[in-house]
Amino acid sequence: MIGIRLSSAVRLHYLRALFAQSIHVLDSMPGGTAAGTITSTANTLQLGISEQLGTFIQFNATIIAAVIIAFTFSWSLTLVTSSLLLFITLSLAVLLPIIIRGHTAMVKVWRCSPSGPGTAC
Repeated sequence: MIGIRLSSAVRLHYLRALFAQSIHVLDSMPGGTAAGTITSTANTLQLGISEQLGTFIQFNATIIAAVIIAFTFSWSLTLVTSSLLLFITLSLAVLLPIIIRGHTAMVKVWRCSPSGPGTAC
């Protein structure tokens, strides 16, 4: 529900900002660019908030519970858990920019043509 509300607010803000521009800005844009931009951005935001927020909260709760259990039992278990946290953080730091670049390239392909990828720009 939060994702839908946030997505609709972003779409409304984008349309207000778009219509606040002078008419020559709208005329200079290729056909379908504004609709493609607002649709892809709002859909990405809605999916990110709706699906990934729950996963993020669950992930953080699991990590916090693991650290609490580790401190309860032994310091060596805490050391192992902390090293795994470091490994996960470094893995995300390396892989996340690659995933974001791939997603950005995909959005550019979709934005290129209103009928989808595979058509000439």
